[in-house]
Amino acid sequence: MKGLYGQLSNNISSMDKTVYVKSSMVCISHAIEDIVINFSLKAEMYVLFQEFKFFLFEKERYLKLDQLCQKVFIFEKNI
Repeated sequence: MKGLYGQLSNNISSMDKTVYVKSSMVCISHAIEDIVINFSLKAEMYVLFQEFKFFLFEKERYLKLDQLCQKVFIFEKNI
């Protein structure tokens, strides 16, 4: 493969991994949320939390997203 994609996928890609650590998924999620916030995108977001206490830790972030997005759906088994 030629170009940047080819170089990245051959040299440092982790796309062949089937298991990702939770922290990597949180980073991806926060990056997408930051894009929505920074560009004031009218998105619909679905957010999943393993425990209610994790939602409480990030409550202010999701209140801000709730102001920007068309809809924000938050799921956690105890909410």
